[in-house]
Amino acid sequence: MLLGAATAVLALGGAGAFFFAERGGQAPEEAALPVPPAPPRLGEGADYETCLGMLGDDPRGARVMAETWRREGGGATALHCLGLAEAALGDAESGAAALEAAAAAAGTAPAASRAQVLDQALRARLMAGETEAAFRDGRAALALSPDDPDLLIDTAVTAAALQRLDEALAD
Repeated sequence: MLLGAATAVLALGGAGAFFFAERGGQAPEEAALPVPPAPPRLGEGADYETCLGMLGDDPRGARVMAETWRREGGGATALHCLGLAEAALGDAESGAAALEAAAAAAGTAPAASRAQVLDQALRARLMAGETEAAFRDGRAALALSPDDPDLLIDTAVTAAALQRLDEALAD
């Protein structure tokens, strides 16, 4: 159970920790995880909040909702929820692709929010064993938010995994 919780946090980044916080600040059978002030948001709306709220308890339902919503024109916010749901269900590659698409489609969202969504994609790519793609997501995230310490760390760790030690040290 703990491994599943850790995997969800890795894939979802701050959002994964946020979902555990929604359950009273406790990961299943473990101590509290660090919680960011708020998970990244690419927009607003009742459907978005409902879908994100479902991820912790019903990721399958969130995926169904997000898929339907996306087909009906949900745009970047539907893609964001879909990517998080797929990653939470263990389909990290598909989840990462949806997260990347969400960040690209959210041109009017704050750069920092789009960068955090790309960081979620980075983590999902790492889970899928796609280190090179994860590094590209990290670089794209840093282009949007170059001083974000979490992005710098995630990208540096990914660069080190690729034996790009000069880039890892620079980050």
